[in-house]
Amino acid sequence: MLLRRMIEHVKAQNWFAVSLDLVVVVVGIFLAFQVERWYAAELAQSDAQERIDALIEDFVSNSEELQFQIQRRQSAYDAAAELLKLDEQNPTVEDFDRFYSLLSRAQRLASTRFRRGSYDVLISTGEIDLISDAKLRQDIEEFFALTDELGSVKAQASYRHSNLFEPYVVENLDLVTMLEHLHPPDESMGIAQTKSVQDRSHFLSVIGTAEFEGVIASMWHAARDELRQLTDMAESLESIQSRLGEFT
Repeated sequence: MLLRRMIEHVKAQNWFAVSLDLVVVVVGIFLAFQVERWYAAELAQSDAQERIDALIEDFVSNSEELQFQIQRRQSAYDAAAELLKLDEQNPTVEDFDRFYSLLSRAQRLASTRFRRGSYDVLISTGEIDLISDAKLRQDIEEFFALTDELGSVKAQASYRHSNLFEPYVVENLDLVTMLEHLHPPDESMGIAQTKSVQDRSHFLSVIGTAEFEGVIASMWHAARDELRQLTDMAESLESIQSRLGEFT
């Protein structure tokens, strides 16, 4: 309809009307482009916020995972320390359950489940610059580097458990009893606890020996070193979370 009107104005040589029609067309096209650009910008901003929100959610999950890991390793550290002191307390047969409870806690391992999917997406798409704070980007990168390093530490701990601790227990103690203290039977389901086939005083013969102390000391040192690393990670994560909160 606008085109037909322009043609009529040209035929009538009404140049003012022709110019006005052209202005209307140009303004209309300009506004259409502006609306499209505004919509694309809004969509991009929405997608960016979703990625940042996903990163924040991952760090909330990672904070919970870290607290679990710290509690688990603190328990192992404390148990190993108590085992090393047990022979100084003149243990008796009455300490049988306490000994195996400490032994099970000292060797307890836990695999890590840190979430980093949203961070990997930001890196792979080149959108990591959505986080404008360069120091924050660096801290996040270093945090995930520490999670990789922690995985290596835990792999070493698992190897030490399989090749040092467990063979020692099998040879000198009662593996079944230790596992029962690690995973108590569910009495509500009618699962009875297996009684140790050895005399309940057998564990007294290993306490205070150099071999036993060497095995437990190795686990104590490993738990201590891992605790330090986990604590450093927790401090870093807390700082990261507080600064990421500015993007919400």
